[in-house]
Amino acid sequence: MSGQHTDLDDISAQETPQQISEKVPDLDDIDSVQVLEEEAPHRRGRILLTIELIILILILLLSCAYLMFLYRPKGSGSINEGGITWIRSVYGIPYGPAGWDTIRPASVSMNPGGNTFWVADAAFDRIIEFDMNGQYKRLLYTYGDGQPFYYPTDIEVGPDGTLYVAEETYNHVVAITPDGDLKFTIAIESPSAIVAGTDMIVVGGRGGFAAYETDGTLIGVVGGPKGQGIDQFDSVQGLAMDDQYNLFVVDTFNNRLSKFDKEGDRIWIVELGVPGNAGISVGREMSQEDIAERASATMQMPSGITIDAAGRLLIADNLDFTIAIFNPSDGAFLGKYGVYGEKDGQLFYPNDIAYSKTENAFVVTEPNWGRYQIFTIPGSSTSPFANMGRTLNDLLRSCCWPLLLLLLLVAIWAAIKRYRKYRDEQEAREAAEDALEDAGRFAGDDEEIRVIEQDTIEQDLSVREGDVS
Repeated sequence: MSGQHTDLDDISAQETPQQISEKVPDLDDIDSVQVLEEEAPHRRGRILLTIELIILILILLLSCAYLMFLYRPKGSGSINEGGITWIRSVYGIPYGPAGWDTIRPASVSMNPGGNTFWVADAAFDRIIEFDMNGQYKRLLYTYGDGQPFYYPTDIEVGPDGTLYVAEETYNHVVAITPDGDLKFTIAIESPSAIVAGTDMIVVGGRGGFAAYETDGTLIGVVGGPKGQGIDQFDSVQGLAMDDQYNLFVVDTFNNRLSKFDKEGDRIWIVELGVPGNAGISVGREMSQEDIAERASATMQMPSGITIDAAGRLLIADNLDFTIAIFNPSDGAFLGKYGVYGEKDGQLFYPNDIAYSKTENAFVVTEPNWGRYQIFTIPGSSTSPFANMGRTLNDLLRSCCWPLLLLLLLVAIWAAIKRYRKYRDEQEAREAAEDALEDAGRFAGDDEEIRVIEQDTIEQDLSVREGDVS
């Protein structure tokens, strides 16, 4: 019956209910007719709604771009000092009675994912977590059963998220969870640097370094009493470890860099500059040509060290105010980046450095200036998409709320569309049922009229017959 139209006036009173039902379309046909009749205006409504949704998306995207522009510090990506491209600087955290606390970050270490990092705030006896956008995440003043930190000089985050914090004045390193639960303690004299791998932890001290299992069990010690001998150390303030467990050791006051294998055997050693423990006279007696020939890097006080995605070694020089780069294969000096200064993008007594492979960016701590800086250095990754992660993360951070709002609006739109469809189907079905009911009632009324007319005719005939008689 689809495609046919039945007028209720065509239904005769003499027809049976079966015949009536055959002339009246079934409910499915009535639904189809109703949908066809209302399809045109609904189509127009859907087109208008789609246009409105597209306009809304464009507005939200423009809002995201504007928020991203506001979110980034002024000059981010455009300030280039000594080859360093500055991203942002952080001088404090939204914490404390005044609503803002300054920081004195002595050390920094990246979380395994590369999106957040921890700093050891030695001056204020705490450790603090930030994200790569410089946003404060949380801090810890205590660990274990409430034991406070005392002058935490170095921090390292292990591959499993364990935090290793050196308290140099207490001659130990504590291993804690990110929530501050104590796992174990390592006793070592004047710990000044830590690096952690999947199977091994290495802690540097005054006269060398020691390796430990990940449960704190001692594996072995390299070094002894501090000194200037080829096999001696004088304050190990920088440690880095590659994927093959080769260890790179910064011997700060001897101004040397060494590479050791997993067994603790030295592979190479290079001089970085005039030894700080050799006295001022040595520097006076040597010409710049002699110094450059002896140690082309001419570093002053090397400290923190990290490894970038290209495998290069990067060392922060506390007194040269630069970042020096070395080849991990032989220790060859590759170049320096950075200039002295207090402005954003300049270096002011840099103490430690960490690298985020995820965002291809470095974090450098400057405790004497109460800040840390995030910046990039050329050649730190061989991937052409190295900076894409940071760009996408900035976009997501800036556009988080607008995107959530967009998803909410899309969900509301889908719910409204579904409700309207359900309502239209119900109205069509109710209209069909009403039409069928009206058809039956009309047929009943027509039958009653026919009976009345028949009775009237019969009465007229009776009257006439009486008159004839």
